[in-house]
Amino acid sequence: MSQTQILALDLASRTGWAHSNGNGGVVDLRNKQKDWGMMGHKWNYELREMIQQCPPTHIYCELPPNRLMGAARMILLGLHWQSRAIAFDYCIPFKNVAVPTLKKWATGSGKATKDDMIRAACELDWQQPVDDNHADAILLCKYGEANV
Repeated sequence: MSQTQILALDLASRTGWAHSNGNGGVVDLRNKQKDWGMMGHKWNYELREMIQQCPPTHIYCELPPNRLMGAARMILLGLHWQSRAIAFDYCIPFKNVAVPTLKKWATGSGKATKDDMIRAACELDWQQPVDDNHADAILLCKYGEANV
């Protein structure tokens, strides 16, 4: 059987990602027109490229929190739905992780701050996070490896 390879996603207009192979970073989906369709089109391309370049055995994704409203909620739900559909296209299991669950696993507190999460990602001495989105993806990748 092949080795588990996790692709972790922290979906946002600046989506953090991390792969078990050590690759990761941030995909900036923002555009001057603030067009959600353009965001979706770019994400479709980027996620498919990630999957094709180094196929993961599982995709782990932070579950969009219920507290979000308005445009942020629409964007996150759209990216989440799109990511699930792409995973389905490639027959890759897609697992949701609630934000408090990841925070508690990474820091011991389900109410950890962005700085706490960045610090926890740095302490892994694996990938240096570009920002808080990448830090969450790094931690989510390690969570996935530990819980697959």
